[in-house]
Amino acid sequence: MPQLANDLLKIAQSNNLKEIPPSGIRAFDVKVNEIPDVLKLTLGEPDLNTPEHIKQAAVDSILNNDSHYSSQGGRLNYVLQSAII
Repeated sequence: MPQLANDLLKIAQSNNLKEIPPSGIRAFDVKVNEIPDVLKLTLGEPDLNTPEHIKQAAVDSILNNDSHYSSQGGRLNYVLQSAII
């Protein structure tokens, strides 16, 4: 097993993790789950697969080393952004 996987396994098995309380959004999500007939918009868990053209645009961007942060508005002619929009 690779070293990183071993390290992550040790962390996951640590008793210290049991001491960390769930985040506020997780606690809120649990409460929302208890309400019947509510459209849940809390955690953004998609129930559909990412379209192929968006996955390919992400792969192309990574292969072209185009994986750096941009301004909040994004960049013009950005392949992944164009595929999503």
